[in-house]
Amino acid sequence: PPQTVLDLITGHLAPVITGCAAALRRFTTAGTHGSIVNITSHQARRPVPGCAPYATAKAAVEGLTRALAVEYGPQGVRVNAVAPGSIHTENYAALLTAQEPQTAEQTEAQMRALHPLGRTGRMEEVAAAVAYLLSPEAGFTTGITLPVDGGRTVQGQDPDLIQNNTNRQHRQHQLTSPTDNTDNTDPASRTGPQTGPIHTVQRVN
Repeated sequence: PPQTVLDLITGHLAPVITGCAAALRRFTTAGTHGSIVNITSHQARRPVPGCAPYATAKAAVEGLTRALAVEYGPQGVRVNAVAPGSIHTENYAALLTAQEPQTAEQTEAQMRALHPLGRTGRMEEVAAAVAYLLSPEAGFTTGITLPVDGGRTVQGQDPDLIQNNTNRQHRQHQLTSPTDNTDNTDPASRTGPQTGPIHTVQRVN
């Protein structure tokens, strides 16, 4: 139903709007420069089936980021966004653990196939991108969305090609894997939407 879709979009978008409003109020009241970094998603540009409300909300976050950059740039406030791809997190590790070993390997193979770099990302890599955009080194950067997605967005594979690459990488992984039954599963992986938007603010004097 439309209202359900709208409620889901609002659930992802409203916290970002609230956070931006609070940061901007603080910056303008204090008369200081500032920096805001919103977390969006690769799905803002390349949605996956079943995630329409999430993808719509993330696309709106990117639009909001650009609009606020234009609106508040003259007051010395920079507004940017980071768009992660599939990132290793504890939630993804739990997902893999809950699956049968063969299914978990297929899941990881699919994730490798989706990224030209052949792996999922690390949380530190996303944090580093956010830290850069907040830092003085990015002082002339505003209104952008920085992908941290291992090339997933630009690759844009169709489903048949993804399946072919998955099968190929799965075979290669089997050929190169140790034979001593050692568990080589990365303990902190995750795909899919974040459970809630992340909003980062830094005050710059």
